Amino acid sequence: MEQLTEQLGLVGVTDPSSHGTGTSFTDVIDMSLHETAKFTMKIGDPGVAGVVNFRVQESIDGATGWRDIAGKAITPLVVADADSQVIVEVSEDEMDVNALYRYLRGVTEVTVNAVLLDAAALVDGTAYKPASDFQLASVVETIGAP
Repeated sequence: MEQLTEQLGLVGVTDPSSHGTGTSFTDVIDMSLHETAKFTMKIGDPGVAGVVNFRVQESIDGATGWRDIAGKAITPLVVADADSQVIVEVSEDEMDVNALYRYLRGVTEVTVNAVLLDAAALVDGTAYKPASDFQLASVVETIGAP
């Protein structure tokens, strides 16, 4: 039986740190190899006037021409959402594969105040198993079920 650690691969991150105002991106994901990607983001306290946004974008070449995917942006997070998490899932069916869009990335935008946050992207339904073979080099250890 395939373990969850083999079914999922950690393929994109925004490193955990205090992010000042501005935009940060996860690593780029080649969805021609996967069926679904699940992005998670965790935030600390954005402060009284702070706002944190997260959305998913697609691209043809993984470098230029990035555009937002409809319905894949969160409701902006504010001080009442301190210490919360969001999850955004994208399947290859939701991408414009007919126009050759195959790359994804997560986009985090912080306004007004710096905030502690991180984001991660996991993939599933990988064409070549196990999905864990596609993990980032920064994954230093994976412990599966016995």
